[in-house]
Amino acid sequence: MTTEDRQRKALRLRLKGLTYREIGAAMGVSGMRAWQLVNPLPAATSTLAWLREAAKGRCQGCRQEVKNGIVVGERYLCRECAAAAAGYLKTLMGLEEGGAEEEAVTTKEAGHGE
Repeated sequence: MTTEDRQRKALRLRLKGLTYREIGAAMGVSGMRAWQLVNPLPAATSTLAWLREAAKGRCQGCRQEVKNGIVVGERYLCRECAAAAAGYLKTLMGLEEGGAEEEAVTTKEAGHGE
């Protein structure tokens, strides 16, 4: 069975009302894999482009329109929300301002590394 066949089968089951866990059990895969089959990432786009498109050009923090957002984790954010998220992560990780550890928290700017 090809991947496309598996995607069609998973989608048919989802349209019948099955949960991803139930779809996974019926197809012999995990619930997460069932979700991936029903909701595939576009192959021709990067994760960054996909996130930007999924966010409809809006920050997923404050919902403001954003042209050049930043991806933090799996969220597409404006610079202000990204800075707040990075500060929050630093606090959680116990990193001090200005220390070498600060490099451990990174963000990827939109348009770079695609």
